[in-house]
Formats: sequence, structure tokens, C-alpha cells
Amino acid sequence: MRHAFQYGWWGYVDKDLRAVLGDPVAGGLGRTFCGGGDLISCRQILLDTLRTAATTPAATTYPGDGSCAAGDQWCADAIIQSPLGGIKHATIAWQNRPTYQQVVSFPARRGADLTNLAVGRPVTASSNQLLYPAARAVDGDLGTRWASSWSDNQWIRVDLGGVRQVGRVILAWEAAYARSYRIEVSTDGTTWRQVWSTTAGDGGTDVAAFAPQQARYVRMVGLTRGTSYGFSLWELSVYAH
Repeated sequence: MRHAFQYGWWGYVDKDLRAVLGDPVAGGLGRTFCGGGDLISCRQILLDTLRTAATTPAATTYPGDGSCAAGDQWCADAIIQSPLGGIKHATIAWQNRPTYQQVVSFPARRGADLTNLAVGRPVTASSNQLLYPAARAVDGDLGTRWASSWSDNQWIRVDLGGVRQVGRVILAWEAAYARSYRIEVSTDGTTWRQVWSTTAGDGGTDVAAFAPQQARYVRMVGLTRGTSYGFSLWELSVYAH
């Protein structure tokens, strides 16, 4: 993925690098992401690369691409992203062309299914507030959300429509996050297997990765709340890898 340093860089590092740092590259390759999975090494690589870019003479003409002409200082709606491995971010509306752009790629195994299996699928929950039904957690829109009643021990369950391989769940929490919760899977909706859990949730975006399972149903079971409100998710995403 390619992104501009001067706009949204902190968000990219927080949402992308932190989520995958240290995870093995899909496909069994013998290395990890960014600096061998070490945060200090990764930071140094980024700083060294930016330092190299900073030594480029100011008069150097910025190269053209499919959206912007060479030397065009301001080019609207042209931050180009080429996500690999399912890591995406909303398109940035503008760029200051002379600003250096860092390329960070996270490869996935060729042929790997990077589809969000939960989008648009049937979903149920233990409870919901009137204007925040469960369906809003799987509509693919980070501007809508599901919200439970204001109590512990709530859950939300998505039906993938058939038994699928499941190995990763991404939870985008609204301010009403879970302090402790678990991810469970099932082939029949009755017998459940716990595949991931935490007792130290802090909100934001959680990436729950686990050994691939065969499952039709995936659910988040919220045990304790992180706030006085209920549990609320902007989006619950499910992936094969």
C-alpha cells in the first residue's frame, strides 16, 4: 500500500503496522513483517528511508503516474493504494506532490482468500439498542454500528452461510468496548469452540488471529465492559487467514 507521510501517517502505522507486526508472512515464508517483527528495527527502517528521501534535491521533478502529471505539485483525489494481504484504508482526498511517499507491502500467499466473509451475512445478537441493530456490524460501513444493552455478558453472532475456513476476526470497537471477551466458532450454531480471548481489551481495532478453523458461525461473547455503556462494534469482520 502506498501512502503520504504528511497526511494520516500516524493512523496508518497504528492501524496497519501494529496489527501485523511480528505475524508470519502468509504462505510459510521464513520471515516476519517490517524489521523481522521487531518494532525498533521497523521504526529505524522507516526513518532511514525517509532520511534518504529528504536528501533528494528540492528541484527534482516528481514523477508522473496514472493519476497525476509529472511535476504537478497539487494533485487532488490521487493517493493511490495497492493493498496486499487485505490491509486497506479509505482513499485520501489529496496529496502534496513533492512529499515523499513510503511504500509498505504486506504480502499474502498467492490465491489466498482475502474476502470479508461476514459482510451482508445474517447476524443475531443477545440484545441491541433501538437504533443500533446487529446488522449494522456486518454491513461493511465503518460509520454504522451495533450496540448492546448496558450490561455484561452480551454476544453477537454471524452466520457465514456454510462451513468455511476461518482464521482471523477483526473487531472495530466504538467507544463502548469490551474489557474482556472471547471469540467462538461453531459448525452448527449449538456447539461452540473458543478460539481466542482477552482480558485486557482497550478499544480501538482488535485483530484476533488464531489457527484456521472450519466453522459456519462466528460470535463475539462480551464478558465485561470497558465502560458503563454496553458493547458496541462499528464492524465485525471475518477472514479465512
